[in-house]
Amino acid sequence: MRITGGRRLIRMLGASCLLLVSMRMARAQGYSLEVYTGLGTYGIVTAQPGNNTCSSHCTWSYPAGTSITLLPTAPVGKTFLAWETCNGSFLSSSPIYNLTLNADQCVQAYFTASSGPYTLTVYKGTPGLANGSISGTGGFYCGPTAGSAGQSYANGTVVTLTNTPASGWCFGYWEYNGVAYTNSTFTLTLDRDQLVQTVFIHSNLPPAVSITTPTNNAPVTVCSMTPVSVTASDPNYGGSITNIQLFLNSVLVAHSASSPLNYVVTNQAVLGTNTLLAEAADNFGLTSWSSPVSFTVESPGTNQLQVLGIVPTNAFEFCLCGLTNRVYAIQTSSNLLQHWSHWESVTNSPWGVLPVIDQSISNSSRRFYRAGLATDLACLSATLSPTNPVAGDTVTASITITNGSCLGASVSAGAFHVGFYGLATTQAGLSTLAPFLEEPVSSCAANGTVSFNLNLSIPQNLTPGTYYLGFNINSEAEVPECNLDNNGIWWWVFATQ
Repeated sequence: MRITGGRRLIRMLGASCLLLVSMRMARAQGYSLEVYTGLGTYGIVTAQPGNNTCSSHCTWSYPAGTSITLLPTAPVGKTFLAWETCNGSFLSSSPIYNLTLNADQCVQAYFTASSGPYTLTVYKGTPGLANGSISGTGGFYCGPTAGSAGQSYANGTVVTLTNTPASGWCFGYWEYNGVAYTNSTFTLTLDRDQLVQTVFIHSNLPPAVSITTPTNNAPVTVCSMTPVSVTASDPNYGGSITNIQLFLNSVLVAHSASSPLNYVVTNQAVLGTNTLLAEAADNFGLTSWSSPVSFTVESPGTNQLQVLGIVPTNAFEFCLCGLTNRVYAIQTSSNLLQHWSHWESVTNSPWGVLPVIDQSISNSSRRFYRAGLATDLACLSATLSPTNPVAGDTVTASITITNGSCLGASVSAGAFHVGFYGLATTQAGLSTLAPFLEEPVSSCAANGTVSFNLNLSIPQNLTPGTYYLGFNINSEAEVPECNLDNNGIWWWVFATQ
């Protein structure tokens, strides 16, 4: 047999792996493990953890509950047969034997004479770690997730083993009969059953992080929402992502404690090129940055109001869209001052409006991009009393409207109104009715609520039955709205007698 490079103490295993291995574990009070390594001619048994080796008969003490793995090497000319208790009870035919020491135990390794073939067993530890693979002479292979592998060889075969660490791991050492060897390969002669342990050490690699959406250099339109998705993963065994931060033009705009991070850029971006960058951190304290992703904000077409049911003119057009605490408008006009009152009716204030002039338009008709504050009005609660009126009765509608957060912020809402839709026999029928009454509401504070009661008369000639009565917050014309989805028709169902 030929083995090279053995040492009892390993101090340094390359730049990324630092390991101290004491080849004897200090005795601790607890239960005893007694081991016999054969009859007549003895093999060698190594006990893990602690690298305790025994060549005939040994007794070791361990704390109660210790999990122990026994690894045998046969004497020359013999193969491993079985593990038994010291009173002769069969335990296992596998050379790798695991036990938990919850009482004093005594085990024996049995070997039998053989002229071959002999089995080479490589032990890598707990299955499923994906720590690395071992390949060797004659097609030997122990995969990344396998805990061990074995192969038979003819007597006298010389086998060389090579290790390949998986991502996040590095090679530690070979262990043979309690002795560690740090060579990149390990060579031995199969003149008996042999067992070699391969130790891979978990290395601390930084997390991987990338911006998957949008694609680099993607064109987007102002007054549109740009979804951003960041994914991160940690290659280390037992590693996890603890924080992801997203930066837009060097300003932190979002963070998440796990992957993925999803965010929508809603016109914080200005015309031109904008840059996204993400940073991820793992539970081992390492961080890494994504590659930068750029996107270009371009001018949209001017006719953007049809989706809101507003008919633009040829002289003056603009769009509204939800975004963080502001609304963008695209305006084209040969005389901006003539249409300034239209802008004020949308923002409720001429103050704090940021103009951005598109210099690509050189004639007298300029295009302007203006930003004002936005709100998020929605129904918080609505009740109707009584719910079973008689024809000709008066019912009281009690409504509370909330001014919620507009993608992270809320500002005071100016005047708006609530439109009431007449009685319909189906919920869908409400959408075909024009409002018969519009109740004005003066304002609603930031993050606040506004409530009102309104008396509604039931027609005298109404046929008894079940009816729907609906209302809608109509704010497009007065208050920039962050989320128009909140402004659908709400309804009550009641029965008349």
